[in-house]
Amino acid sequence: MCKSVLRQALLVLALVMVSAASAWADGLTPKQDEKKGKWGYVDASGEWVIKPKYDSAGPFMKGQFLSFEKMDNGKYDYVYVEKPYAIVSEKGKFGYLKENGKWHVKAKFLEARPQFIGAKGDKRAYCMLAKDEKGWGVIFASGEWASDDRYEEVKDSVCTANKPGYQYPVTYIPARKNGRWGFIACFADDVPFIYDEVGEIQNGIAKAVRDGKPSIINVVDGGKELAVTPLGKDGQTLAQYVTIQAQNSYQNTYKYLLDKDMNVIPIPFYSLETNGKLAIGVTGDGKRVFYDSNLQQIGFYYDVKFYESGNISVRKVTEDDPEGEDHAGLLDAEGHEILPCKFNEVSDFNDKGLAMAAERLNKPGEADKFQIVPYTREGKTLAPSPTYTRYSWNGNMDASDTPWRWRITNEEGEEGVFGKDGKMLIPMGKYDMLSQKYDRTNDQVSYEVKLGSTTTTYSEEGSQASIDYKIDSYGHVATKNGKHAFVDSSKKIISQWFDAILAFSDPDDTAYSIRGYFRNGPVFIVKSGGKYGIYDIYKRKLIVPCVYEGICNVLYADRAVVQQNGLCGAVDTKTGRVVITPKYIGLTPFSYHGRSEEAKATYKRVSETMYYTVTVTTEGEERENTRDLESARYCQLGGYDKGMADKLDKTRRGYFGYME
Repeated sequence: MCKSVLRQALLVLALVMVSAASAWADGLTPKQDEKKGKWGYVDASGEWVIKPKYDSAGPFMKGQFLSFEKMDNGKYDYVYVEKPYAIVSEKGKFGYLKENGKWHVKAKFLEARPQFIGAKGDKRAYCMLAKDEKGWGVIFASGEWASDDRYEEVKDSVCTANKPGYQYPVTYIPARKNGRWGFIACFADDVPFIYDEVGEIQNGIAKAVRDGKPSIINVVDGGKELAVTPLGKDGQTLAQYVTIQAQNSYQNTYKYLLDKDMNVIPIPFYSLETNGKLAIGVTGDGKRVFYDSNLQQIGFYYDVKFYESGNISVRKVTEDDPEGEDHAGLLDAEGHEILPCKFNEVSDFNDKGLAMAAERLNKPGEADKFQIVPYTREGKTLAPSPTYTRYSWNGNMDASDTPWRWRITNEEGEEGVFGKDGKMLIPMGKYDMLSQKYDRTNDQVSYEVKLGSTTTTYSEEGSQASIDYKIDSYGHVATKNGKHAFVDSSKKIISQWFDAILAFSDPDDTAYSIRGYFRNGPVFIVKSGGKYGIYDIYKRKLIVPCVYEGICNVLYADRAVVQQNGLCGAVDTKTGRVVITPKYIGLTPFSYHGRSEEAKATYKRVSETMYYTVTVTTEGEERENTRDLESARYCQLGGYDKGMADKLDKTRRGYFGYME
């Protein structure tokens, strides 16, 4: 990880601005003697601890130095010590001072900078930047020059990072040499001095201009130029970013945003996304940081949900919540606040022009109590819902869902539904049952309320309906006078009346009959006039007419075996297309063999017990070299008629049971 080190005040004019607040841990503060004009250090009581004799004095900072200290054996030796130090000047020269007024490094430099840490192999070297008549260079903590190299200018942006092959972190400093900029790597290989200009080092990367062309380089990787990727939507570029791999044991990959001048925004993101108006960075702890089109930070949130309208629901922890609970709010596509982050839940505006917000009414430590507040697009509020202790919203959670409905329960155990028009759809009451039905085809929700022998159905618009037929528990099929028909979520009949409605299911395994679906859709076997067909409740039509003597249940997917005039064929259960004209004595259900779906067709009788068979594909093609002579017990003679759900034992019922 890299960090920028701010330039310390080295000139007297700058040091005059150091306030009494600039004190180190023990309270020493630089102060100027008004009579002598010299600088020294006072303690918290204002008493001189280090007498004023310096031309300038900076604040004490903690650092590591090579110091000549007395050892346990009584002898003196150079050892590394971690103690406070300050940069001071005396007689026009700068040095590094101890907290007792003695020198770490005597004042002999034209300028001095705060220390940093470099590394070479397995030996650590504690170094500072200093300047003499030849220019800027690197000194050891003992005050000796690390090399003869000198630089015309150095910057305050110092980066310390792990580098493969080095046991300790390596330090990089922007510097200018022979009129060109590069980076000093103490003590690794320097980044070449080939640039017109270089910017601040941010997390190991920096902007660099070479021959008038700006780019982003990975300083830690020897100045390798990074690919710049546009961030945008629908062909419009909102921002740019670069991706780097961190030089650590985890090898994490981070992304960094760039502003319009290709300066690096110094926040590492695990990922970046955009809605076309905002750049959203996801940090390592899952926070979302929002930036507007000028890459000015708007705020950060713990959870974000985009709606098709462009609005965004967000969650964050607010400072005024002593419990530290996160709260929901609503923003527009550009990040401007529509509803503040103070609610338990919020929705986008529905087709009635209302956004619903669940607001907590109780104080910390009290029993939960909420109400739902409808907001108009102008920010006005309608009458809130009754207070309640529990709630759940109804509707899909995908971005297209906006008409939320809220089912609430109060302290007395009464239930009700607050509708999307900001009014009670179902009044509060103690009901025997309150259930929701959802019609996927029309995206409609309805509710059924039972109280004693009375059943009332409410549409999502609030209208009530009465029915004179019985609805199955899953809300798909109505039964009346021994006939059956399909209904939508509002209990409206959407098909003709059939003699029977049967779910596709294997006679020995009803797992696929949980909702009467194939893997590819909601289709059911229906019976009319003694013949069978297939009905699709999404398409609301017979996709296979009732012309077959039997239709098999299927084990896998898109094909169902049908029987007509005693012969077997197959139909596509998605479209109803006949893929195998009924022509075989028998046909097994299609199942997986290797990577394809196949069935075995019986096409000729040889003897009382032996038949010729052939393997057929889902399109009715007979596979070469698959003709065989087999026993009747391996052939599906007479189609799958015996497997029809309405011809099974009454204890083995399908999804709707036996409806005939």
